[in-house]
Order: sequence, then structure tokens, then C-alpha cells
Amino acid sequence: MQTKKLAAAIAAIGTIATSHAANPETQKAEKIVITGSNIKRTSKETAIPVQMITKENIAATGALTLKDALESMSVATGGLSDLTGDNSFAAGASSTSLRNLGTSSTLILLNGRRIATFGTPDYAESVTNIDSLPLEVIERVDILKSGASAIYGSDAVAGVINIITRKDYQGLQAKATYSNSIQRGVFGSKSASITGGIGALAEDRYNLIFNAELFQRDGSNWRDGLGYIHPDARRYNPNIGSGSSYSYPGNLEDNVNGSITPLPGCKPAANGLCMFDRYTRFNMTPDAKRANFLVSGTLDLGNGLQAYGDITYSKIKTTYLSTYTYWGTGGSTWADPMTGQIKYMDKTAPLPTTHPLNTTGDLAGLRYRFADSDPSNIADATQYRALAGLKGVLGDYDWDAALGQLGSKATNTLRGNFSDAGFRKHIGDYTAAVNGGDPLFFNRTYKIGQPNSADVISELFPSYSFFGKTKVNFVDAKLSGELMELPAGSLGFATGLDIRHETLTVDTSANLRAGDIVGYGFSASDSSRTFGSIFGELSIPVTKDLEAQVAARMDKYPHLDPHISPKLALRYQPLKTLVLRGSIETGFRAPNLSESSQTLKTAFDSANDPKRCSAATALAQDLLAQAAALPANDPQKTVLSARADTITGSECSAGLFSKVTNNPDIKPEESKSISFGFVFEPLQNFNMSTDYWHIERKNEIRIDNYDDLLNREDSLAPGIITRKPLTANDRSFTLAEQAQYGVTAGALESMISKFKNVSKTKTHGLDFNFTLRNNFDSIGLLTTELNATYLLALYKFSEGRDGWGDNLAGRYDTPRLTADITFKLKKGAFSNSIRIAHTSATSLQRDFDDPSYTIADCQKKGIPKYDCKVDSFSRVDYSVAYTGVKNLTASLFVKNIFNRQLFDQRAWGIDGSGITPQKLELANVMGRRINIGLEYKFF
Repeated sequence: MQTKKLAAAIAAIGTIATSHAANPETQKAEKIVITGSNIKRTSKETAIPVQMITKENIAATGALTLKDALESMSVATGGLSDLTGDNSFAAGASSTSLRNLGTSSTLILLNGRRIATFGTPDYAESVTNIDSLPLEVIERVDILKSGASAIYGSDAVAGVINIITRKDYQGLQAKATYSNSIQRGVFGSKSASITGGIGALAEDRYNLIFNAELFQRDGSNWRDGLGYIHPDARRYNPNIGSGSSYSYPGNLEDNVNGSITPLPGCKPAANGLCMFDRYTRFNMTPDAKRANFLVSGTLDLGNGLQAYGDITYSKIKTTYLSTYTYWGTGGSTWADPMTGQIKYMDKTAPLPTTHPLNTTGDLAGLRYRFADSDPSNIADATQYRALAGLKGVLGDYDWDAALGQLGSKATNTLRGNFSDAGFRKHIGDYTAAVNGGDPLFFNRTYKIGQPNSADVISELFPSYSFFGKTKVNFVDAKLSGELMELPAGSLGFATGLDIRHETLTVDTSANLRAGDIVGYGFSASDSSRTFGSIFGELSIPVTKDLEAQVAARMDKYPHLDPHISPKLALRYQPLKTLVLRGSIETGFRAPNLSESSQTLKTAFDSANDPKRCSAATALAQDLLAQAAALPANDPQKTVLSARADTITGSECSAGLFSKVTNNPDIKPEESKSISFGFVFEPLQNFNMSTDYWHIERKNEIRIDNYDDLLNREDSLAPGIITRKPLTANDRSFTLAEQAQYGVTAGALESMISKFKNVSKTKTHGLDFNFTLRNNFDSIGLLTTELNATYLLALYKFSEGRDGWGDNLAGRYDTPRLTADITFKLKKGAFSNSIRIAHTSATSLQRDFDDPSYTIADCQKKGIPKYDCKVDSFSRVDYSVAYTGVKNLTASLFVKNIFNRQLFDQRAWGIDGSGITPQKLELANVMGRRINIGLEYKFF
């Protein structure tokens, strides 16, 4: 055995020496397929920019999931997250986006082929759940920073993310990781994986790889985190952390003199009221359990023929905390989806004079929280892909053909909201009760503050669910090679076809379909279609230094004209150290089945009401000022503060019923992309690149923007927006307050629309990259890598303005600059890295039609100019890996080593009504985090 090893070592040394001595002109580099092309080539620097994220790059981010890894890259611009997706139709899923163009314009591939979309669309947007993909078996991730519809078809408008898994791997290794916040200790996550491979393809003529990964994240609530929020949050939001007088067993409000007293069975708090800690039910992180599996194999059949295949499977369960339903404020609007009848439950309906708990002698308000409602929100999903293929050589050409199936199932099961029928049976007629017309209101089978039977609770708070299933059967084939020799080199080509049949089934439980669950919407679709495409690509050596890539793809969808996506890209290398590149292409996104086929969607949504929000803000400030002037133990202090919370939440994030129908005449979204730049490599250990990109997208498929509609409400046809009459029973303003604060419009009730090609977007910016490697004998190999994106402009078209909105670059959620720089030092058994991630400052205002958090609005709210923005932010991470023990790798990653925090007033104010923290504050509360990993290679 030792002799064989010595002989192999001598042979390897001889090979290395030969390779260094050989004439580079006579060496023939191996040709490979690069993301963004179907033609094999030797150069990795193509005519279009591709960012390659290696396994080592991912490790330096400390990511436990693919979502974490992608979000840490400067090119990513958000997307759905399972952390905050409990109110999403696609709860439990995570996605990503490029160029601020949304998840539906970013194509996700696994080894060059598509994966299933999530079983339930996020309302109408198809979501590719990247949480279902393995992490440890990934070899690299290619991010194509340009549209690629000519190569990959629909959805590749903003770019392509291609996850490449290991090939021809042999051995067996296991890895375990643990992550938590150093200071907090309530954000525990752990993962375990095993990866194995047998067979060397070159020698054994086969290779089989398998991978299994388990991930678990602990759930937590905001009571655990409020002590660590940004200190400025309380400066502008004094009610953060406060209890609620909507409690169990509750409080009674005298409608004559306004006094509030706790109901029997409650120990009063310091303010004399029965209080509930609502933050114990506000979700900080949901509990999550995931299992991902992958098996892939290749078999050499001889004569250049290979059979290959892979199977992926994922199972995910995410459990969100849900708040207890309460009574005494606000209301819920919803509808019967079958009849269209709009329903409204006024949750201020008082106890009648006949109720045994009502000792006031008049109608009395009830502040009550149904602590026996057993609320829950559980998202379960599975996802799979199975494919088999053959590839080989036909004469001088390579061919590849595969068939397979991919799909997903998702179910979101909830509990905690009223059943309309159950409420009427066990509590009473909420419509008549508003004016005292139901003498048995809250005095039937459900008893306030007492044990209630399981039967009563199950009928009053039944389970309800949304579920969906997607499935795609596909067959594809391509042929590639060299057509002929031209004076400057070989003319390469690729051509092929892709045929697919997809189905989408979305439905709800019977009680949602009947409109029985108070305040909840409905989504249903049962549709399918068969579509296909043909494509071609040429790599043309125009001169020795100039290469042209010409590509086109024709896609045909039912009821749509054939769509052709052309592309022209040029790669010019005037010097050995310099590559100039540029491309122009068109792209498209075909309407998905949820948008184009028979579909009905109703939802309970929210919007900023421009006719009532300003008045509500002014009234809330006056109420808070009155509360501040009262002693700490005065019950009215809590009452006034609670009313201020309710009013701003009701009007500045106003609830309304929305109904959306499909549109069979809808057209595809279309785009045009231009990019040009250079790659400069003056030294073997240094290279840099800069690329300018410009994307315009038109015929965007969406429903009308609520804020846009509300800002031009008076010019709309009757029935598009409906409001309640402005009466003395208004949910927020008394008659005197209506006059004092200038309120002239009733509360929002509903909005009706359908999917349309109504908008367009244009954006452009610059990408930067440089990599520098220095080998210092004394300290080791130092690699420095910078990736940055500078957003020059992002414009969205406004129907109300009949023109482009404001430049959103630098506005809220859209920083101009996102960048990361990593310093990696490798010396012996140690690998260290320091990574700095940076985002530039933004204003708090969104587009022109957003009246909130302009400088003037901040002044009105008493917020100084320096807090009327989100500051720039830089986070420093550190990681180290040690391989000094045979077959063992130990790693340590510290995220946010300086424990930096970033304050975002909007996340508390408008998005959280001054009470509920949002995603950014979650990062603050997590603070400094640590990941510990151990990996062992058995052989």
C-alpha cells in the first residue's frame, strides 16, 4: 500500500513538473458549460457577468441555509422570508430577488434545470422555496447578473441563480452546526448533514452521491427580546412593551362615565385594570423543522454514452405564534366568496343591560381576550424533483436529453379566528348587539372568564386551512458542438427544445370557502396547461480577439402568441489582461396559472388611508399627550394610550376587504436588458471587473396599487373603493373629533380589481468586483475579495401620475450601495476570514405617493431630521476553521462581532403601529451571534 502511494506521489509530481514545463500554446484546456450559455467553452469570463460563489465563500458567511447565504450577497435585494411570512399565502417558504424586480423575475435553477415552485402561490406570485435546497452538497452558486430568457425562457428577467452540486464525489462526511445569540440565548438553530459518494466515474464508470440535511430553529416571542431593542425605539413609541387592557377575564367600560373596572377573577395591575402581556404572543422567530435529501448518479455506458439522474425531496414544517382574538375595539371585513356578500363584524358591540356581569345599568363596553381560543398557525410543505437523462456523442456533436417531474404540496392550517356561525350560536348576533338589540349577547353557551367546553371552543374557533399543489412534467433535449471552422476559430452552436405540462390546484377548507371565518380571505384555482420552446445559440469568432454570442428562444403558451427572446453579446479581448464585454437582450415572464386561469382570490388587506391617517395621527398625539400628563397609577393613562394605538393602526394601516379575479386576456411581461463592462487582470493574482446594467420591464402583471388607488379615489368609478358611512358610530372618531380634526370620509371597507398589465419599471446601476491574492510566507495566503452594487436609479410607473414616480434609489428599503468585502487568510491548518457587509443610508419615505415620513411629516410627528432616515450600516463578521486534526474540520463564525444596531423608525411606526417590531429590529435583538461547526470525513 505504501509503495502504491509513493508511486502515485511521484507520478503526481512528474505531472506537475510537466504541466509547468509544457508550452501553453500546445495545451488544450478542458471545455465546460458556463451558466448563461449552452455551448462548452474554455474561458470562464464570458460576455455576460456571472458571480461565482464557492463553497468557501458560503462558509465565510456563516450561513446555515441557502437563504442566509444568498441574502448575504450584495446582489440580492430581499424576497419572502419564512421568518416573517406568517401572514403570507406562502407561509413557511423563503425566496430571493435580484435587481429589486421581485422573486417572480429571478429564475432559480438546480444544476441548470428548474425546480418546483411552492405549492401555494404568495397570493398570485409564484415562489421558488430555496429553503428546500441542500446546502452542504453545494459546490458553488452561479449568479447570472443579466436577463437570460433567450437561454432559459420565462422568469429570467432580472437574472438567474444556478445552484451547482458536487460531481464525482467519493467519501463519507458528516457535519453538525449550532448557532445562537451570544447575549440573548433565545435564537437557537442547529443543523446536521451527511454526504457520501461512491465510485470514480473515470475508473469505475459510475458515481453515486447522496446527501441528507436536517435543520431546526427554536421559536421565540417578543417578550424575550424587548430588552434588547434599539434604545431610540422607545423614544418615539412610548407604548412599546406595554400591556393591553383587552385581557382575560377582561375589563368592563362604563359607557356613561367612561370608567373602566376589572371583571371578577382578575388580579388588577398597578394601574387598577386587568392587563394582558400581548408580547408573549408576538412572534419573534417561528419554530422551524426541515429535512432535505438529494441523490444523484452517473453511469458510463461506454462509447461516450452516459446515463444520469437525480432525486431531491424536502419536507418543511414551520410553526408561528398567533395572537389571541380580542373583543372591544376595531372590526373585521370579509366576504362570502361564493355570493360576494361583504360582511362586517364590529368588535365594539357592548354587553347588554341584562348581562349578569354588567353592573352599570346601561350598555357597557367589554375589553376581553379569548385566552381559550387556542390559536395556531402551522405551515407544512413538501417539494421534490426527479429526473433521468442520457447524454452522449453523435459524430462531432454532444447531445443531452432528459425527462422528469417536479412538484410541491403546501398546507397552511390555522386556528384562532371566529367562525361566523359559531359566534352567532355561542355568543350572539354581533350586528344587532351594536345597539343593544341582542339581550343575550355574551350570555349564551360561551361564558366570559370561565372554563368553556371543548365543543363550544371548537365551534367558536374551528381550524381552517389553505392548501395547494403544483406539478410539472417535462422533457428537454439539446445538441451542441462546432459547426465549422472560420478564419478566427470554430463556430460553436447549441440548439434544443423544452416541453412542459404544469398543473396548479389551490383551495381552502370548506369553512373558508363558505366565508365562515371572520376576517379571512379565500383563494382557489384548478388549472393546467402545456407549453414548449425551441432555442438556438451561436458562438461566433468574429476575429481572433472578438467573439459574438447570438441566441434566440421561442416560447409558446396557450392563448398567447409565440414569444421570441433574442440576445446579442460581445466579448472583446484586445489584451491578454483585458476583456471588454457587453450584451443586449429581451426577456419575458409568462402569466402564471394563478394570474391567467380561472382563479378567485379574496383577502383582508391593509393600506394607508390618506383621507383619515393624518387626522388619526393628530388625534393619537393628543391622546398620548393627555396620557403623559396623568399619574402612573391612573387607569385612564392606559386607556388613552391604548386608544392612540388603535386609532393609528386602524387608519394608517387600515384594514379592507379586497377581491381579485383572473384575467384570461393578460399578456406576458416583457423586458429589455443592456449591460457592458470590462474584466481587468494585470497580474496573475489580481483581477477586477466593472459592469453597467440597465433593465426596463413593461406590461407588468399586478393588481392596482392600493396606495395609488386611494390617492386618486375621487376620480375612480363607483364601486372600486367602498367606505362605511361617516356616523357617530365611526370606529375611530367621535362626532366632535370628526369636526375638530377635519374628518370627512368614512372608514375603508373594500376594494375590487383584477390582474392587469398596468405598470412598468426601469432600473440601472453598476456592479464592482475585485479579487487580490497575496502569498506572504510569514503569515500565509491572503485573499481579498470585494463585491458591490451601486443602484443609480429605480423608477416605477404610476397610473395616478400618468408618468414615472420618484427615483427610489436611496428611498426606504432600496439603498444605493450594497457591498461586502472579505479578507481570507490561510496558513497551515488555520483559515481565517473577516467579512464586512455595508448598506448605504435611505430615507424613510417610499415613492411620491407615500405621505408618511417625509421630512415635513417627521417634523409634524416630532421626529428630528437625523432620525427621519435609516442610517448607513456596516456589520463585521469573523470566521475561523481548523483542520489540524486528521479528517476533522472545526469552525467558528461570529456574526456582528461589534454588536452593531440600526434604528428604523418606520418599522416601528407605520409598519408596526408603534407596538410591533419588524424584521430589521429582529437583527438588532439577535445582536452578536455565534455558529459552531464540526465536520468529520470518515474516508
